[in-house]
Amino acid sequence: KDGAKLYKVDGATGAILDSAFVRGIVEHSVALSHDGRLYVPMLPVQSLPPGNPYAPTPGISCFSASDLSEIWFRRISGPGSDNSPVLGFPQHPDRVYLGMVASPSAPASVSCPNRHLYGLDAGTGEIVMDVPTEGWQATPGAVDPDGHIYFGCGDIREYCETGVPPAGVEPGAFHALTGSDDGSHLWPVFFA
Repeated sequence: KDGAKLYKVDGATGAILDSAFVRGIVEHSVALSHDGRLYVPMLPVQSLPPGNPYAPTPGISCFSASDLSEIWFRRISGPGSDNSPVLGFPQHPDRVYLGMVASPSAPASVSCPNRHLYGLDAGTGEIVMDVPTEGWQATPGAVDPDGHIYFGCGDIREYCETGVPPAGVEPGAFHALTGSDDGSHLWPVFFA
């Protein structure tokens, strides 16, 4: 109801126990790590509600789940992240993975340069992996027990070349990464 807020809720009663301001719109689930950290992706917003001390900024914040204090914030260029972050357990517990908004409904000047999957250091927010993609990742990926990262994305390459949005269903691409910080692929990109 207030916008740009993170709420801590009692699971049994639904009572609001605490809240914290954030820097933008949160449209997807946050990720909760085993050590009590919340990873919260944010999209840009024109303005924030009164009392919010932040400037509207797309990015990802890491909060303490116990008291909702912000541990770190990483600004993400372009329109921000429109998915739920994925934690790198069990092989990479020090990583959080995040895809970017790159929609054909947005101007090509915004979407086309921002087609990335990022791996961030879970403790500091530093970007340690940057994988160029064909489009946006609107859903979270998955990490298997061997640390391989799997995710799908829209394929807006033709839109970026021609400026003409796809008609009907947007084509897609599926990635499988080794999990190393160099962003290497486990197997070639599958196009659908």
